[in-house]
Amino acid sequence: MSGRAGRRGLDKKGSTILMFDEKMEKDVAKAMLKGHSDNLLSSFYINYHMLLNSQRLEDIDLEYILARSLLQFQQDAQLPALKAQLAEKQKLVSVSFNQEDDLETLHLLKEKL
Repeated sequence: MSGRAGRRGLDKKGSTILMFDEKMEKDVAKAMLKGHSDNLLSSFYINYHMLLNSQRLEDIDLEYILARSLLQFQQDAQLPALKAQLAEKQKLVSVSFNQEDDLETLHLLKEKL
């Protein structure tokens, strides 16, 4: 396992030294190094005790902590896709039919599909 190789925001490159306990096949090592990592999902949440502690301690700003959390970063990254989905659904909702015959024809066509 390896951590961050370099200082965030300062180093463009970093070095990592890997040490193996056992001999490993070349293909297995290559797959480990060049393969994809598992998704990292935040499990951060504000609970009752955190709220109480923030009230007790003056220096804790929960909004500041939340704004810089991995959870907020992940939610911000999802925002453009969610906005696009919302726009698509709003287009579907805005479709209107002026005549009942058109609606009935649409229904019959959908049944045939």
